[in-house]
Amino acid sequence: MTALRVETLDTTVEAPGDRFALWVEMAGRVSAPVAFTSDHAADFHGYARMIDLGGIGLTRFRYQSLVGRRTPRLIRQADPEVYQIALATSGNCAISASRRDTAIPVGDFTLVDWGRPHDLTHAGGGDGQ
Repeated sequence: MTALRVETLDTTVEAPGDRFALWVEMAGRVSAPVAFTSDHAADFHGYARMIDLGGIGLTRFRYQSLVGRRTPRLIRQADPEVYQIALATSGNCAISASRRDTAIPVGDFTLVDWGRPHDLTHAGGGDGQ
C-alpha cells in the first residue's frame, strides 16, 4: 500500500514579506491561478494541509481575509479543468459570478468551477475551503 502524500504550508514560519506570495503560489498550484489581494498581504497568516488522493486533492485552508478574482485572462492562460467542493467552516464567504453575489453560509458546501470567471471573497479570518 502506498502512503498518501501530505503537504503543509504554514506561512507564520516564513519571513513576513514572503508569506503572501507563498500563499498565492500554493493556491494556484492546488486549484487554479487566481489574482488575490488582501489587507494582510504584508504579514499574511495562513495554513494549508493538502492530501493527494491520486486525481483528487483534499485541502484544508485557514487564513486571514482575502479577495480572489478568476479572470477570463487567467482562464485562457491556465485552465486546469478543476472543480472544487468548498465547505466554509467559519468566517464569512461569498462568491460572485455572472453579476450575481451569493453568500456561502458556514456549514454549506458550494461547487467552484475554476474554468469560469468569478470573484471569490473570504473574510472573517476563519477556515476557508
